[in-house]
Amino acid sequence: MNLKLLSLGFAAAMALNGAAFAQQRGAAPATPPAGPAPTFPGGATSVTETYESWIVSCGIVNNAKQCQVVQRLVDQRTGRTVVAVEMRPAADGKVQATFQLPFGLVLERGATTKIDETVGPNLSIRTCYPEGCQAPVTLEARQVTALRNGTVLNLSVVAADSNQDVPFQLQLKGLGTALDRAAALGR
Repeated sequence: MNLKLLSLGFAAAMALNGAAFAQQRGAAPATPPAGPAPTFPGGATSVTETYESWIVSCGIVNNAKQCQVVQRLVDQRTGRTVVAVEMRPAADGKVQATFQLPFGLVLERGATTKIDETVGPNLSIRTCYPEGCQAPVTLEARQVTALRNGTVLNLSVVAADSNQDVPFQLQLKGLGTALDRAAALGR
């Protein structure tokens, strides 16, 4: 399958649709803070920045700053997203991540991950939407450190029609900087 990283178009859509994306996964809306409406540097209401293979996308949702770090693999022939990951830094060094996986999987097998050649977390598929199946996971601080220091996140799912493993690779270059920036902008 011919895949490439999608450019800033997705990040712009994420900034505009952040609330819908978060609510899709069952996230509770943020409680609005008292006082003036928050803004980003220069008074902006949204920010989109690229760090190597990752896009930082921030917006104001329910009067609160929300930032995520995103990477998508796109089929070059169809322009459709095959795999995507969204990561949101948490205050305790953990990261809340949601993987969007393609249809046609053996759902009960979920997905396996490796950070370079080290086994990463197994992903359980929670639900499927029109854009694909979603597998949320909390990445522990040690896993986040491994991702920051790694080169490739290897992801493997099992195709329902062939019962064969289908591998994907997400590049980790720039992830550490992107997570740091998302955390700083989200304050």
